[in-house]
Amino acid sequence: REREGFRRLSEAVSDLYHHDNFVNSKTLKGYRFVFIDEFHDVSPLQLDFIQRLIKNNCFVMAVGDRYQNVFAWRGADTEVVFNQFISYFDAGVVEQNYSYRFDQGIAALASKASLKRIEAAKKPQVGIEHRAKNEFPELLTKPRKQLALIAQNQLQLMKAAWQLWMHTRGDYRISYSLSHLHVVSLVNVLYALKTAQFPLLAMSPAQVVEGATTPPKVSMRTAKTAFSYDVKRFYQGEYCFLSAEAKDEVIQAANAKSFQSYAFMHLSGNQGAPAFSEGMVTALRGILKSNMQEPLAPLLSKFAEQAGLFRVLESASLASEYQLSSWRILLRLLNSLGTSFEHWPEISQSLHRSWNDRSGLQCLTVAQAKGKEFDFVVLYSADEESFLPRKVADESARNEYYVGLTRVKRHLQFWNSYF
Repeated sequence: REREGFRRLSEAVSDLYHHDNFVNSKTLKGYRFVFIDEFHDVSPLQLDFIQRLIKNNCFVMAVGDRYQNVFAWRGADTEVVFNQFISYFDAGVVEQNYSYRFDQGIAALASKASLKRIEAAKKPQVGIEHRAKNEFPELLTKPRKQLALIAQNQLQLMKAAWQLWMHTRGDYRISYSLSHLHVVSLVNVLYALKTAQFPLLAMSPAQVVEGATTPPKVSMRTAKTAFSYDVKRFYQGEYCFLSAEAKDEVIQAANAKSFQSYAFMHLSGNQGAPAFSEGMVTALRGILKSNMQEPLAPLLSKFAEQAGLFRVLESASLASEYQLSSWRILLRLLNSLGTSFEHWPEISQSLHRSWNDRSGLQCLTVAQAKGKEFDFVVLYSADEESFLPRKVADESARNEYYVGLTRVKRHLQFWNSYF
């Protein structure tokens, strides 16, 4: 989706600057100074736009670091763009290999990653430490505004979020929403199918034993909104054959009891055309026949196999590497906790509770962290050479590591991945 979006945006810009109104626009006249930052992110098409924008007798300066190019997938090409800029504008080049953000220790690691010599200002030494996968990094107790957890990509960021949840069970707020993962939505729907209850409002046996007399502190409106989101995602699967109108009817009435009633009706087979694939019907009936105290991980594993959720990787929405990995991680955690369906509300509520995109820990991919800096950085699944697991180092991977590494100002911790 992102690739397609960038392509269409670039084409729209191309169409725009070939239009007469663009060429004659008064808003493009009179610029005497043009400064371009993050020039390493510019694609050849964007450079063409810049060249058309800038008129004669205009001073132009571009600042970029070719080792921070992590957007090659959308056309950014520093070699082509830098050389074309120099040639077109007859530009002079000023090399800058000096950093004022970090100390020589980080500079040495950055030099190794970028294969160029980088010097650093004389600043207080940046602490560099390693934390094992079963340790909770102490840096994560620092003030949130000065702190970030950085991972190589969305897949690794999802793993980091699960690892944080393993250590804190939802009592540590993060900006990444595990409760919005497709696999969590699916289990929420299956729980409601069995119990006709919202997972965010239900009480597990453990909560009852502990003496809780009221449901968790989630409003009915919040619980219903969250469940409506879960139901919508469930009915969007390729295994569902209902018309758009029929799906909307179920989603609009998405309280737990009405959903259960609709599901029973669709599974009965008395409505003419089937509502679900044969495999999904078998899988859902298996869930309904299961015991609430039955171990949840093997039950869900059998459900996925019967429903064929990951059988066709290219077509099923659940079957991307990201979703498949999140499914495997969830099963692994449920198995280690010995969780059953009757305990699922407690987990669902803790996942919901852990998310706070305003004041929670900033969980960022390298691309999201670009252009930012933090006093404290936890670099996930990495060591002093590269991101892990270590693969054949291509230019893109080296650049991603370089960017993640150089966001820190005071203290850096490498955190090993549990997954």
